[in-house]
Amino acid sequence: MTMAGPLHYNDFIRKFRRYGVSVSRIGATHSKMEKYVEGKLRVFIAVVHGNAVDPVYVSKARRRFKLRPEDGVSDRDFQEA
Repeated sequence: MTMAGPLHYNDFIRKFRRYGVSVSRIGATHSKMEKYVEGKLRVFIAVVHGNAVDPVYVSKARRRFKLRPEDGVSDRDFQEA
């Protein structure tokens, strides 16, 4: 998925929580994400700049939590979340 620019932090949270990912802020600059995938707890730490998350972290988190088109979540579905 190619995104035009940074994603607002509230949108970031909403999109991932829709797919069962727990998201919590760690300090001012990081966000911890957790979800059981295939019976194993997967954790991902995303860097937050102000109230924005760089698209590279969105892409990496989607891969980590199996939320990509090859996993059954289309880019369009994810964008509309």
